[in-house]
Parts: sequence; structure tokens; C-alpha cells
Amino acid sequence: SPDGVPLLVDQVAVTDSNFVWTSWSDDYAPLRETEVWYEIRGVDEAGNLGDASTFPLTLVLSPGVSQRLIPPALMSAQIDASFQGQLTWTTAGEQNVEKFVVYRAKGETRPTLAGMTQVGEVLVNGQPEPDRTFEFTDSAVLESNNVYWYAVEAVSVAGDKAASAPYPARYVNLDDPSQRYQSSFTIEAHWEGGPPEESSVSITIDDPAATNGNQKCCYIVFRSPNGVDDFTPITPIIGITDNLRDLDVHPGDTAYYQLVRISAGSFDGRDIDPSTARGEITAKSNIAQADIPDKLLPGFPHTPPEAGTFNPGPGDPPATLHFGTWDVTVTSYSNKTAGNLAGNGKV
Repeated sequence: SPDGVPLLVDQVAVTDSNFVWTSWSDDYAPLRETEVWYEIRGVDEAGNLGDASTFPLTLVLSPGVSQRLIPPALMSAQIDASFQGQLTWTTAGEQNVEKFVVYRAKGETRPTLAGMTQVGEVLVNGQPEPDRTFEFTDSAVLESNNVYWYAVEAVSVAGDKAASAPYPARYVNLDDPSQRYQSSFTIEAHWEGGPPEESSVSITIDDPAATNGNQKCCYIVFRSPNGVDDFTPITPIIGITDNLRDLDVHPGDTAYYQLVRISAGSFDGRDIDPSTARGEITAKSNIAQADIPDKLLPGFPHTPPEAGTFNPGPGDPPATLHFGTWDVTVTSYSNKTAGNLAGNGKV
């Protein structure tokens, strides 16, 4: 700390190999000769801090040591209703950052920094914001429905540079939804029986416009108990490489399904890249019905007991017992107790 207020700068894990002695280096590089105090505290597994070290380390650091720059982290890049780019980023707040340079590019493909155009600067001059968060407004008037990419590069006083990865932004200019044509596609839903953990409703999708090989993208699946209203989304935005399966169904139910196709990006069979997403619903399916059968009782082979005749004596249960719609004929009886003779025990 240069001002007497301790600032956590690093943590060193304690292992068997360094329990007795360890060393640590600080990348901090001030712009001028600075006296800095260091203190060390132990911390247990619960996060409790120990007392400060009784040997405060006091060093006079001189300038000229190159500090490693950490690339800015872009938190958001958006194009507002005025068609201007709005950027927010954060940084580790190194004191030798002189400025941030903002770059922009246009196109569907992620660019390299060398292929981007500088559009502005944010001066720091070694005095970072208190919360280390910075904002920038691109003064250019951009086009709607196009993908723009922004990147921010930190520049130190010594001329060192470190840039963020390009971040996409797009302003979607929607026309009147009532005037926009919406296409359709076909789905079918049917029950596939089997072991309880495998039984499900299988949903097949016939949507050539969104199919690339065995990959289809992108959809949200809705389910309704009556097919008229109460359609509830049961998936997030997903890409599909096989038939859909709904395991969350119950015996005797009737389920109705409908899918909407949404422009959510490109799909590689595992992940969705949202950089080209427009966020529009471009098509919807028909409503497909699936009937889930009642759960059947498992069948077991039954071997009747050896024939015998049970003649109830005084205080014995009757020769025929009734369980709902089942009649059980008693052929032998043992373990008579007062409880079960009175009909209160278990048979």
C-alpha cells in the first residue's frame, strides 16, 4: 500500500513444499519513485484472517520496471435507438495506463484487431476511475440490422498495448409485426414406451429451411395440457441434432406441443453462436398431440397354492377376504394373534 491502507494484491497457497519458506514477486511498477509498505496475513480454509505480519516490509520502488498490461474486459456493446454504439468495459486499473483506444468493424465474421478501424480514445493518464469501469459512445450513425464489432485496447505510458477480444453488437429495426409474413413448419409427436426412465414423447421436426445436415436451429418448445391456451415454454433456445424427447410426462395425460423458430445465431451441433442473432421469431409449427397411456401394473406369473380347505373356527377370520374388488380365498392360516384375528393386523 502506498498510503497506509492495505490493498490485497495476491494470495499464495500453502503446501507441504512451501510451508516453511516461500517467495513472491510483485508486478507493480509505479511511474515515479514510490515508497510502499507490505504486510502478510494468514487465512484459514474458512476465510478467517490472521494478524498482520510483525515485520512490515518497506521498499522504495523506482520507475522503469515494465508492468504487464491486462486486456480490458468488455462488459457490453450495444447500439441504441439513435444508431450509436454504447460501450462499457472494466480493467484491473493499472496506474501506468495512459489511454484506451476503441476500434470498430462491420460484418458477419469476427474480425482481427488489425482489420478494425480506430473510432475513438478514452484518456486515463494514470488516474483510473474509482470503480475501474469506463464508457464510450461511438459518434458515428450506424446502420440497423447489421453486425458491428468493437474492441478496446489499453495503451501504457511506455507504449505497451493489450486489447480485448472483439465484441458484437446489432440494432434490429423491426417493422410492423402484423405486416410481416411468418413461415411455418411441421412437427409430429408420439409416445414411445419402454422402461420408466426411457419412456417419453418423441417430437420429430420437418423444417428444411432451418436444417443443415442433421442440425436444426434454433427453437423454443412449448407444451399445453389442452392445445388451446396455457402453452408454457419447456426449453430455452436450443439447437437440435436428433428428435426431441419430453420425459416430463405422466400416465394418462394428453400433451400438445408447438415450436417456434427464432433467429438466435449459428449452431455447430453443440453450441449456439449468438453473434449473428437477430432475435426474431421467423416461423412456427403446427400443434401436435401426444397421448400418454395409463400406467399398466407389472405382470407377474402366478402359481396357485396347493388346494386346501380352510374351515374358520371360533374367532378365526373368514374363509374369503375382500380387498376392494379383489376376493382372496384363504387356504391356510397361521400366526394367529389377537390383533389380526380382530381384523386390525396385516394379512
